[in-house]
Parts: sequence; structure tokens; C-alpha cells
Amino acid sequence: MCESNDMVKVAEQVLQLSSRTGIEPFVEPVKVVSAEAGKVNFKFKVTQKLLNIQGSLHGGVLSLLVDTLTGVAAFTLFSHRGVTLNLNANFVRGIKHGETIYATAVAVRAGKKIIFAEVHFRDADGNLRAYGGQTSYVVKEGEWSPVNSTTQLNEQSKL
Repeated sequence: MCESNDMVKVAEQVLQLSSRTGIEPFVEPVKVVSAEAGKVNFKFKVTQKLLNIQGSLHGGVLSLLVDTLTGVAAFTLFSHRGVTLNLNANFVRGIKHGETIYATAVAVRAGKKIIFAEVHFRDADGNLRAYGGQTSYVVKEGEWSPVNSTTQLNEQSKL
């Protein structure tokens, strides 16, 4: 088992790697606060680029954060990629520009192939503002997955 500081470094690296897929502008404000196996705490300030036309956190951005943050928590248990099978996001109360949001992502149950994870978003006063979760399939090295097959197709097209 990793020490807490080591787990924070792992979570930060996974978050940074995740953001290299084109979602960086949306994940960039998110910082890892603490981490342990299966649980990661984050915080971020809501910036202009995260808002919808009404001035609240965009639902698509919330979904992206649910997917990414729960994926980071799951990765602290397994050093394998996961493929999202199901994703849900729920707003309890609108999240506005300039607010600092604290998120706790937890791998609720981790089997050999399937992980259930959830994340809760709270304001500075501890009020629940949004929550969501995902079910992921754990992809082992060399196993077929949409991620592996795309990489393989890209490599074959270079030949």
C-alpha cells in the first residue's frame, strides 16, 4: 500500500494524464487535496470556461468531472485503464462562477472486472451541490478495449 503522499502523487499523475486527451481546459482548475487507496479529495474554483449560458457549471462539464474524478479514484486501486460502462450526474443546487468546490471521489466497490465509483461535490460550507457516479470495466494489459483497438488501428495506419 502506498503512503498518503505517494498516493497523492499517483492521483495527480493520473489526473494530468487524463487531461491530455483534450479535456485539459476543463480539468486544469482541479487540484488533488488528499488521496488514499480508493478515495481522492479534490478542489477547484469554478472558472468562466466551465459555465453554461445561464452562468452555472455546465452539465457536460459536471459529467466530464464525474467521469474523470471517479476514474482517478478507481486507478488508486488498480493500475489499469478503465472503460466507462455507465455514467450519471445530478445537480442538487446550481454551482456558480467563482465558487470553490470540494469533491470526494470514492471507489465504492471494486471487483476483478467492474468498479463502481461515485463523487460528491460540496461547497465551502459542506453543502451538497452535485453528485454522480460511474461503472467501469477494468481493462487488463493486452485485453481488447475501445482504447486499445483505437491505438492498434492508429499504429497499423502508420505502416
